[in-house]
Amino acid sequence: SWTAYFLPNAAGLPRPAPAGIKPFRLPGGLLEAAGWTPPGAWFEAWEMGRKLKKFGPPGPELRFDADHCQGHFDGHGRRTLAAFAARLAELLEGGP
Repeated sequence: SWTAYFLPNAAGLPRPAPAGIKPFRLPGGLLEAAGWTPPGAWFEAWEMGRKLKKFGPPGPELRFDADHCQGHFDGHGRRTLAAFAARLAELLEGGP
C-alpha cells in the first residue's frame, strides 16, 4: 500500500477525475505566448543575466541559456555517477 502513496503511478496511469471535476490549470499557451512579446523577451533576458551573475559561469551541472535553466549546485550528478560506477565495479568483480 505504501507504493500507492509514494509512487502513485506505479500501478499504471492515474485514474481520470470523476465527471464534472476539472483541475485548475492556467492555459499553458497563455504564459508561453507572454514570453514572445517584447516585455516577455526583455524579462527572459534580464532573468538569464541575473542567474548568470548570481550563480557564476556554467559548469557540468549548471546551464543557464535561452533554452535551459538547470542549476544542480551540489554536485548530485557527479556523486550519483561515482556511486553508480563503484557499485557496478563491485557487481562486475563479484562483490556483494
